[in-house]
Amino acid sequence: MKFVTYTLDNNARPRFGFKKDNYIVDVIRTAIWNNENNQDPSFLEIPSTLKKALENWDTHFSKLKELDLSLPAMNIQSHSGGGAPIALLETDVQLLAPVPNPQSFRDFYAFEQHVRSARKLRGLEMHPDWFKIAIFYFSNPAALYGHGEGIPYPKGTEELDFELEFAVIIANGGSDISSEDADQYIAGYTICNDWSARDLQREEMAMSLGPAKGKDFASSFGPYMVTPDELEDAWDEKGRIHLRMTCHVNGALISDGNTNDLYHPFTKMIERASMNAKLLPGDYLGSGTVGTGCILELRPENTSGVVEFQDYFDLGGTGNSIDLSTASSSEILSAIEEALESRDSATGLTGSSTQVAAGAANSDALLIFYEFQSSSSGAAIIRYQEGSSKDDDFNGELSIVGIFENVSDFEQANVI
Repeated sequence: MKFVTYTLDNNARPRFGFKKDNYIVDVIRTAIWNNENNQDPSFLEIPSTLKKALENWDTHFSKLKELDLSLPAMNIQSHSGGGAPIALLETDVQLLAPVPNPQSFRDFYAFEQHVRSARKLRGLEMHPDWFKIAIFYFSNPAALYGHGEGIPYPKGTEELDFELEFAVIIANGGSDISSEDADQYIAGYTICNDWSARDLQREEMAMSLGPAKGKDFASSFGPYMVTPDELEDAWDEKGRIHLRMTCHVNGALISDGNTNDLYHPFTKMIERASMNAKLLPGDYLGSGTVGTGCILELRPENTSGVVEFQDYFDLGGTGNSIDLSTASSSEILSAIEEALESRDSATGLTGSSTQVAAGAANSDALLIFYEFQSSSSGAAIIRYQEGSSKDDDFNGELSIVGIFENVSDFEQANVI
């Protein structure tokens, strides 16, 4: 199910609901409708807010699923409970953060590609302890915004950035939770934008404390809390969830990542967050920024040029990126071969901003476009010869056909 907190206008009391086709079904009004029309008062025991329901989530979620099944088969918008419609068109309501008033919001730093890129900009190598510990900071739970809701532009910054993340919402609550048991404490997943004032963040982080004012003015969540049963088909045999994460700015696709690139899974984040502390129902745990998921990461220092969809090359979820404007042929080949070793076909290469040639898994060439800071386009042509077997190990052959410093050179090369 997809749960929401919504309102009809900014001054109205927030209400608890769930998505049903194009409608938002009001939980309390539907419970009243059941009592009035079906003489079933049992649904009146469901709390009036999602946060309250999360305190005893196993019981309440079961009852909410029954409530969903109790809905009339047709024209749910024409039915009323307590004199008000039980369902409204989603376009007619304002969706807030799924839990608009959590006790806490812990934001982690769990995507390796983003961490590498951010540290590179500060002249730092990867810290070896990052691979051992899921680290986080506390953001401001009083500055949460919902889907489509405007945020106040923070004072003192000229470098406002977005951060594309996803998050879990805690059910039931608990402390010292083991990673083996942590799944039981995940009520659902949601999208998060951890707004960041980079210039303010840079000032305070130089003193080895924070982030604080660079982050605490706004975080956006939602529109839905999606329960784990809705995502059962998104998990692979290694226990990784595969969900595409994208961000558009003014209609242009800027970020394109995937949840399967998480180095530290949410089960480890929950274990870390609950160590010597109590997680409360409705608390948010953010993933940190997905690879390519912010303007900071897409700066020329990390992307070899302009922030465009075709400028960035992510090596198949390995968490590494290649600067094609400076790397040698052997470095490119080595990196691509490393990426392919964990894949069984050439199409395992995913470029958030890369034109990867060509079609089907048996395609024999990969074409990678990039741009220099001078804005002259270039291309690398990697030939891939698929191996004879389909085992887990890469057994094909790779060779560099050519690297061309501008498109005209490439077009004249006539290699494909």
